[in-house]
Amino acid sequence: MSEEAIVGETSGSHHVLRQLRDEISDIDRGIVRALNRRVELVSRVKRHKEVHGIDFLDPAREDWILADLARVNLGPLSGDEVRAVFEGILALTKRAVARDGADGPGAGRGLSR
Repeated sequence: MSEEAIVGETSGSHHVLRQLRDEISDIDRGIVRALNRRVELVSRVKRHKEVHGIDFLDPAREDWILADLARVNLGPLSGDEVRAVFEGILALTKRAVARDGADGPGAGRGLSR
């Protein structure tokens, strides 16, 4: 194979990698936006429950969420992997809502917290 052909393949390969990485970055940014929106909504749920004297934490609701997401998952993630991801998201959401309740909305913005 000539040097020009090898360089061309490498250049094309870099282009493909760049496109794939750009798409992954777009997805990652969308995930961050969705997580932030989720925290905002859960904060509203918490305030509503507080006003109406309802316990914030609802283990039955969390179990339902986890089972529902595993059920609708079409892969390639397994049901257990989806469950693990969302157990982390639920824990993260509770921490963020608790923090925002103590520090005010948006106090945890940025990566330093």
